[in-house]
Amino acid sequence: MPSSAALPLLSESQAEFIQRGLSIAVASRSARLVPSLARSFVCSVDATRTGVRILLLPSRAADVLRDIDACGLVAAVFVLPTSHETLQIKGADARVEPIVESDLALAQRSREYLANDLSKAAMTGDYISQILDVDFAQSVAVRFTPSAVFLQTPGPGAGEAA
Repeated sequence: MPSSAALPLLSESQAEFIQRGLSIAVASRSARLVPSLARSFVCSVDATRTGVRILLLPSRAADVLRDIDACGLVAAVFVLPTSHETLQIKGADARVEPIVESDLALAQRSREYLANDLSKAAMTGDYISQILDVDFAQSVAVRFTPSAVFLQTPGPGAGEAA
């Protein structure tokens, strides 16, 4: 029987949710406990649901990438704007790695999904373009194993372990 450390914390539905193309905030912290934050909308989960990868642009995420390199700690919050459905995932083994070819196709699908959701939230095309105009060919991936998963959708269950 596999050890509990090898079992995925993410359910199939949670893995599907975070890979759609959502508003993603990725946070870490420095050795002095100063927080760092970067934004994304591209995430993938491996087939075993034990590895999460989030694409970040070094030009927009230098502090969080530096902090992840230094401490390996990461917290990512995934939000569907129209419903505010939210999931938070934490990890303690985060590392930065190069992107792979399939990441670019995922980035395009994620951009389309989030653009559609933002337009339903009555955001204008110019605003959506500013948020989603990202050249992910210049990105890196932050990969980590989920160590904790929390429901963060506003309401009575917010903050509960998932």
